[in-house]
Amino acid sequence: MYSKESQSTCIWNTENEKIYCNAFGHGNFVFAPKANAIDPVTMMVLAPIAIKVADAARPYIEKSLIGTGTGLLKIGKDVLHILYLPYGLLEVTLGAPFNKFRSGLVHMLRGGVIAPIRLILHTLILPVYMTGAQINI
Repeated sequence: MYSKESQSTCIWNTENEKIYCNAFGHGNFVFAPKANAIDPVTMMVLAPIAIKVADAARPYIEKSLIGTGTGLLKIGKDVLHILYLPYGLLEVTLGAPFNKFRSGLVHMLRGGVIAPIRLILHTLILPVYMTGAQINI
């Protein structure tokens, strides 16, 4: 446990409206100014405007969420395709006597080269998907 001298203490400075804290005796830290509460009358006046703004933004938000979900699904698919690499390695080593060598090489190429490149590409394009753009890569 900490001694009483080393525990944190905070002081409210009214001149510059900042909180100064001595955190465990390691110096002063300045925190954000104190937040002031919004009075109920202001909230009552702004509520109808906020509802109109939310209704106007709804189609864009839905389009963005759908695009983000599509992009994340493509990234997840690419992550799963990386598992073709060990599968291909098993086919090349254990399946060679059963004519699985060629398909093992294809799976190793798909999981070791193509899937990571597509994963990087889809990860870099994710912000574009978040705008709702329809990109088919």
